[in-house]
Amino acid sequence: MSRYEVRLGSALMTLTDPDRGAEIAFNRWYERDHFYGGAVLGPGVLAGARFLARDTEKMMRIVPEGDDPDRGTMLALYWLADNGGDYWRWCTGNVNLLAVQGRMTAPGQVRDMRWLPAPWAESAAVDGVPAALALDRRFPAVVVSIVESEARTAEDLDTAYREECARSLCSEPGVALVIGASPQVIDLRTGPTPGARAETAAVWFFEDQLRLAAFIDAHEKAVADLGEARTVWLSPFVATVPGTDTHLDRLWL
Repeated sequence: MSRYEVRLGSALMTLTDPDRGAEIAFNRWYERDHFYGGAVLGPGVLAGARFLARDTEKMMRIVPEGDDPDRGTMLALYWLADNGGDYWRWCTGNVNLLAVQGRMTAPGQVRDMRWLPAPWAESAAVDGVPAALALDRRFPAVVVSIVESEARTAEDLDTAYREECARSLCSEPGVALVIGASPQVIDLRTGPTPGARAETAAVWFFEDQLRLAAFIDAHEKAVADLGEARTVWLSPFVATVPGTDTHLDRLWL
């Protein structure tokens, strides 16, 4: 293996919702402008990809009691080759520039933004798809999981989740690889900051959409066996079809 191999240095995960009735307008703004002008053109970006949750996927979600399972419909993932220092300096000024140009007025809302610094990866195959290529591979489905603990440190939780959950769950049918990290919450004015509780966030990549429900059951058993941890949010997503309105008529419960 070449010592010049490009590796995944950090990642950005964003959840958004279009306004109801404006799904097509929001999607076209995001994929034709914001996906590039607001993210991919930033320094150090390796790749980006978008996914969405239809009513089918939302019915499988795990959310905190009282939360709306419809929140967080569209998922954007961006891979960076470094720790993101240059990217965040660019991002702060760029968001202001886009606002001045009238390019931040799309009919929708940002629901959540997480930064994944120094992510780890586990694969179902010995020589499977490398983490840096996961978005370019265009997997048809992903599952995002966020697990927290009040009794563990962030480092301990992240290590335990990787070693005791991620490695074993990679053997579940349909799973190709998983990428995870202790996430940081993002404020576009200041960049990423550590959260108040110990969390680990993971993105699971699937070869098809047929195994998602079975995987979620297996994931919850593995987290229960981990002890002193619980899943606070989990959702499947399917890949968007760029340049089309595919799935946009099936977004809401």
